[in-house]
Amino acid sequence: MSDLVDLERFHTKCRKLPLPKSLTQNPQKLSSLHDAILACIERLYRDKQKPFLGEVQKLLRAHRSITGPFTPQEVRSIAAVCASKPELFLLVPPMCGNAPCILLRKPPAGFEPWYERLPQRGFCEEEASRNLRESIASAQLATMRQVIEGLYADRIEPTLNEVQERLRQRGWSFSDAQQAVLLYACQKDIYDLSKPTLNKQIVVLLKEPPSGFLGWAEGAGIIPQASTEMEFGLKSLLAAGLAPSLHGGVAGGAEALQSCCKRSLGELRALLRVFILKGLLEYCDNELVATALLHKELDAFRQATPRTPEKKKSSGRIYSQI
Repeated sequence: MSDLVDLERFHTKCRKLPLPKSLTQNPQKLSSLHDAILACIERLYRDKQKPFLGEVQKLLRAHRSITGPFTPQEVRSIAAVCASKPELFLLVPPMCGNAPCILLRKPPAGFEPWYERLPQRGFCEEEASRNLRESIASAQLATMRQVIEGLYADRIEPTLNEVQERLRQRGWSFSDAQQAVLLYACQKDIYDLSKPTLNKQIVVLLKEPPSGFLGWAEGAGIIPQASTEMEFGLKSLLAAGLAPSLHGGVAGGAEALQSCCKRSLGELRALLRVFILKGLLEYCDNELVATALLHKELDAFRQATPRTPEKKKSSGRIYSQI
């Protein structure tokens, strides 16, 4: 009963969210957005990806309808739009460390539920161990290990979503990446899987973390933090016009920033999240751009007198701080 109450409460909350005027004053644009959301969610179902809110928004930013592309405000309003069509969509609140999810009331024919649970003990685990030895090549096992070690190096908590995303980047199919948790669980001498809780999903940990590991900088349930030096360094890059385009949101923007600094990917993700929370960066389609507040700070930053007389040496040192 409590789950039903939570669903109803979340639906009511989303239904009360305001819609942009471009939708309330243009029924054709609203109808077009309904159709586009449905098409994006059906695509995720076909690709065996769970339709988390962020995944649907990512597809919408690239979607082109008969009324033209959707604005960032329209893309951000899809929870309210879906709440107005309860006969089509089921809004699921965030749980177990996962983001909100938009499900279809009537899944496509032949749909198989997403695999998100730890493997059961007993026969299933023994059978999986046999299959692991017989059908998984040593190169694939090495890839699984490299993915986890890479997340440790980037100081990003290896949650199931992060692990699956990196396996897909290395050529794994969606279905194989979905089953990766089972394969990790079979290698008990190497990995330790934490059980999912109310606010956190499965995490794949190494039994022996790499030497010199400094802890997670960015991950599920971690409040983003960044040092004053890192914030100063990013503002220096932006003020000088040397910062790369931050395409792909937080994840893509952090990868772009690695080309001009030596910080870990996790630290850079946390830095960008801090800027978003402070109202200094915002989404424009699938890119992070400076807000009016940040432009004002950058203008003051450019006019500020350097604190040290070593003006010629400052150019390289400032940017290296991030």
